[in-house]
Amino acid sequence: MAGIKDVASRAKVSTTTISRFLNNDPNLSIAEETKKRILEAVNYYDYRKNVVKNKINKTIAIITSKTDLEGLENPYFRRIRIGINEAIKEKGITLEHFYELGDNIDSTKFESIGAVLIIGAVNQATLFEISQHNSNLVLIDDLYAPAQFDSVTADIEGAMIAMLNDLYQRGHRNMVLICGDQSYFGNNGAVAKKKYGDIRYKTYMKWMEEKGLSEFAKGYVGDWSSENGLRQTRKILQTTEKANLPTAIIAGSDMTAVGVYQELQKNDLRIPEDIAVVSFDNIDIAGYLHPSLTSADLREKELGDAAVALAWQRINFERDYPVKLTLPFEIKKRESDTRDLTSK
Repeated sequence: MAGIKDVASRAKVSTTTISRFLNNDPNLSIAEETKKRILEAVNYYDYRKNVVKNKINKTIAIITSKTDLEGLENPYFRRIRIGINEAIKEKGITLEHFYELGDNIDSTKFESIGAVLIIGAVNQATLFEISQHNSNLVLIDDLYAPAQFDSVTADIEGAMIAMLNDLYQRGHRNMVLICGDQSYFGNNGAVAKKKYGDIRYKTYMKWMEEKGLSEFAKGYVGDWSSENGLRQTRKILQTTEKANLPTAIIAGSDMTAVGVYQELQKNDLRIPEDIAVVSFDNIDIAGYLHPSLTSADLREKELGDAAVALAWQRINFERDYPVKLTLPFEIKKRESDTRDLTSK
């Protein structure tokens, strides 16, 4: 059975234009020749029988690259979900389906949905498969999202540069990074990992090189857990002479920073007097660590809210072009990076 993609391709217009035309959108302005091509394509595929009766389909589906348990345990993704849930409730949108990648999703189910929200980085084959059945995709937290889809991300690159600049201005040079890799998820549950593909790692390495600090540039890559923070910090302490220990550690996530704290304090190293620590996410625990943790707030709830706003525009036929949103960060300054080496 032909879908809206087939009709749009034959008529040489976007799928959104087809939807707006078939639903008699009064704000749609197209040439008579374009109308003729659309009608010809609709008749060619006998597509009229597939037209949804309601002009506005106020339903969404959510696909996440995390399992439900991981999503609940990971404060970063949990706050994105909270932002989505609050926004759809406010707009009266119905959540029809919630899927985890690996569920072997039947993409044809998305044909009757207003929009599909995808949380996390998904491989392009899966995105293409889903978009064949619903072109109203909104990608959340995918920094390498293909240009043809709506997306909303945090300015992680900007946050990394801001924290590095701040440490640099206070005399830090020997600064190391502990972070996770970049993972891409597929519908069959397969995970492709790119060890040095995360934007934090790339931005850190580029910044260190530009500042002439390549001799100090070291990225310790694992995952985003507290266990990785502990393990990589232990590696640093075991393989580095005390005189050459970094003056600052940048953790890729607050959960990673928890592990960094544990290993430093286990070895009687003071934060920030001996080693400063900064991080990303600004989850609740950051303010309760001792000393409290300086962290980049990436506005996770706002990511969810903004994604619903983009979906709402698509559902209401307000635009037929992709939008990329990058939300600003805020560095929450606390006690873990107050060491100033310029005062020596």
